[in-house]
Amino acid sequence: MQPDYVQLFTFVGKLVGKALWDQQLINCFFVKAFYKMMLGMPLDQTDVEDYDAELYKSMNWFLENPNV
Repeated sequence: MQPDYVQLFTFVGKLVGKALWDQQLINCFFVKAFYKMMLGMPLDQTDVEDYDAELYKSMNWFLENPNV
């Protein structure tokens, strides 16, 4: 049986939101891309490197070898 990820993400979002609202520090970290999205900054392929190094290497290979 697979967990319902939408409910899980909703719960985590509410938990983090409540901690921020109450000005409580929580010991958790997010990937750089998430912080950039919160700040409204544009994302690029280098943001994938923090999340998935293998995907980043594959994307770079395709960008460097367009004729393959």
